[in-house]
Amino acid sequence: TITIPPGAASRMENAFGTNPLVIPVGTTVTWVNSDSVPHTTTSTQGIWDSESLAPGQSFSLPFNDVGSFSYFCEIHPDMTGTIQVVSATVTE
Repeated sequence: TITIPPGAASRMENAFGTNPLVIPVGTTVTWVNSDSVPHTTTSTQGIWDSESLAPGQSFSLPFNDVGSFSYFCEIHPDMTGTIQVVSATVTE
C-alpha cells in the first residue's frame, strides 16, 4: 500500500513514499489518498490512470511484469514515483 500523505503536492519525488518501491512480480499495489485534496496515479508510459482520487479513495493495480514503471499525479505533476518490479526469488 502506498499512502499519499497530507501535503503530498509539495513532497515531489517523496509524495508517494518509498521511491522507488521495489516489489516482487505479481504484487498488487494500492494507492490510498490520505491528503485533503484530490490526486491521481498516472503511468508515464500510458499503462494506467487512476483518474482523480478524492480524499479517502484508493486505486489498486497488479504488477505482473518485471520492469520499472514511472508514474506521477496529473493534478500535481511534480509528484512522481517509480515501481520497480523484480523477479520472484525461489527459495530452496
